[in-house]
Amino acid sequence: MLVGCQNPNVITEVYEGLAEQLDITNLGAVKHFLGYDVRCDKGIYSIQLTSYIEAILKHFGLEDCKPVKAPMEPDYMKADNLGKPFDNTTQYRSLGRRVSAPTEMDWNAARRVVKYLKGTKEMQLVFGPGNG
Repeated sequence: MLVGCQNPNVITEVYEGLAEQLDITNLGAVKHFLGYDVRCDKGIYSIQLTSYIEAILKHFGLEDCKPVKAPMEPDYMKADNLGKPFDNTTQYRSLGRRVSAPTEMDWNAARRVVKYLKGTKEMQLVFGPGNG
């Protein structure tokens, strides 16, 4: 469970209330949560998925791939020739949702999304004073 508030006294109060009812441990300031890398500097928080994206790249052997600028080929959804059926459907299912009869074109499209993610892995969302 992640508890956050601008007032540290409120966080302590919530923690103590939970500790009365549950066996919990306070792990301190959050650094990683649900795949996100979390940083705080002078009250400004940033979150990014660098570690998660690197794990995906490693899982699919794409650590050294060249990033692409767009996650999908412009005409992918219009393609009439879907190509031959993809042999390793188990491997494909780990990447995509269109699993009934994936083709090699689908596999290449799914890999393209992973290559796109490589180019975004350093992007972050920033929250805090002066950001909104």
